[in-house]
Amino acid sequence: MNKNNIIKLVVKIILLSYNSYISFINVANADNAANADNAANADNAVNAVNAVNVANADNDDNADNDDNIFS
Repeated sequence: MNKNNIIKLVVKIILLSYNSYISFINVANADNAANADNAANADNAVNAVNAVNVANADNDDNADNDDNIFS
């Protein structure tokens, strides 16, 4: 192998390594974004459950009031 071919080979290896690294970072970032979205969805689910629980507690209060009216 002459010197030029060795230099070309080294440059190709460096570029391939860099591209692999960038691809890995992009995949990691996409995964983190998906996780953040999932966390937001979990938060929304908790909020929905809390809203239902509050509504249920309010309904229980109303039922109690109805009992008082008819007693």
